[in-house]
Amino acid sequence: MAEFNLAHSDFRHVLLATDLTSISALAAQYATRLAGHSAARLSILHVFNPVRMPHSDSIGAHATPQELRKRDADRLDALVDSIQQHLPRAEKHMYDGEPIPIVIDYANRERADLIITGTHSTRAFDRLLLGSTAEAIVRRSPCPVMTIGPNVSLSYDAGKPFTRILCAMDFGDAAKSAAPVAINLANNSGAELRFLHVMPSALNNGQPQPLVEQLFHNAMKHIISSNVVDAKVECAVQYGTRISDTILQDAIDKRSDLIILGVRRRGQLAARLPAGIAFQVIEGAPCPVMTISD
Repeated sequence: MAEFNLAHSDFRHVLLATDLTSISALAAQYATRLAGHSAARLSILHVFNPVRMPHSDSIGAHATPQELRKRDADRLDALVDSIQQHLPRAEKHMYDGEPIPIVIDYANRERADLIITGTHSTRAFDRLLLGSTAEAIVRRSPCPVMTIGPNVSLSYDAGKPFTRILCAMDFGDAAKSAAPVAINLANNSGAELRFLHVMPSALNNGQPQPLVEQLFHNAMKHIISSNVVDAKVECAVQYGTRISDTILQDAIDKRSDLIILGVRRRGQLAARLPAGIAFQVIEGAPCPVMTISD
């Protein structure tokens, strides 16, 4: 497995995994601009699998697989043509089969530094069919994954990919893996960086916990001092009844345009947090969410 190098977390090969829906069109805009800013190679990958197509497909259930594949091929060509107006060397790839293993295999084989994908469903049944693809990519990816959720709109400061980055931290290994990437990205994009630790309010009876806050700040001082930091950095502790909601509210209050989370490669999505918290953040986030596995 090709592992992302945290010590040199520049994006040299960006992989856009697209299902050619409207939210993937937004993901394509982020991929184009981030690859352009980083002077990175951009690969656009679509996996054709009619079983996983959205139920609202305009062709309908009576279309043949050949017709559906031709439609997807035409849409992919149109998407790549629009991207190549900005990045002439962008590459397109279309495969048949199950999206998850194909995306992961391509990322490993071609040494992608970042996967960008979209997830567009908030309804429980559609999430089972569609959101599970993005979630599985997050779990299994050998490199960071930037997910464009259903509540994201394009926000981009000319000349900067990001201006305010929020990195949610706990005391687990996954969060420690995320911190160097967040620092490097903030350095390269000239963004302000905010490290946030969320403590469930039920554990403190509504009262601040100075010891926990001091442990967090001490841990962050060690992490920050171990990296080259040019960006403006802030560390904060918040308390909330639902950790994902607290992260989202902080992102809204601080007008963050990127959220970074550390996730476990196997098992629960977020280290030492309830299963699915990363996907809860992705579903509700007003900005892209980047996940980094431990």
